[in-house]
Amino acid sequence: MQMGSFLTMQWIDTQFSYQDNLQNVVCLVYDPVRTESGTLGIRAYRLSKAFVEMRKRREFTSFAFSRFGMDSSHIIEEVPIDLKMSTLQKAYIADMFCQPDLSAENSMELSRLSIAEESPLERTLEFMANDLEVLNREQHKYSFFVRSNSARIGGLYQDLVRARRAGKENNDENPGRNEMDKLANAMSVETPRLESKMLIKELNLYIEKLTSLSVESVVKENAVLSLQMDQ
Repeated sequence: MQMGSFLTMQWIDTQFSYQDNLQNVVCLVYDPVRTESGTLGIRAYRLSKAFVEMRKRREFTSFAFSRFGMDSSHIIEEVPIDLKMSTLQKAYIADMFCQPDLSAENSMELSRLSIAEESPLERTLEFMANDLEVLNREQHKYSFFVRSNSARIGGLYQDLVRARRAGKENNDENPGRNEMDKLANAMSVETPRLESKMLIKELNLYIEKLTSLSVESVVKENAVLSLQMDQ
């Protein structure tokens, strides 16, 4: 799958189930499109500890994200992968380096310089366009909620600030607890913000991929030009 397109609610639920019951669980994501372009596309991801705690409470409002100190960059975390080769594989690669530059044995290396008609760059842009369209709809929903409830929520927030200030003056151990509960209840009617956060994370992954693909395309073009000039 495209790197980033794995971020769905189904994946979140499945990964949470594994991490909640087992330790050191990661999800390996393989990108065949990335691999076809000449670079092994495989990464390991897992839900962050902060998001796992948030998922247990099933609170995905903007207020809950703020309370847990969460944003789109903290939903998942990448785990480094170390790839190791056997002695036979190392010998094969060493033999490839000893072959003439344009020999049949190196045809696989030369094929990596080819640029497909429908490049991974174009497909990644299509995925980004779809995500931007969905994110735009989600933002409209959230804007409507804010406009409809801003006065009420703003008043409850001011009550919370005043209660906390008064509690500190009176040495209250838990100032503003009742006001905090009222504000949380008012925010609970908000449309869950998890999908929007996931879309933003997806877009960040696509941007990272676009940057890498663009650099690779330039390198390929320069390499092909150099080979043509040598001939």
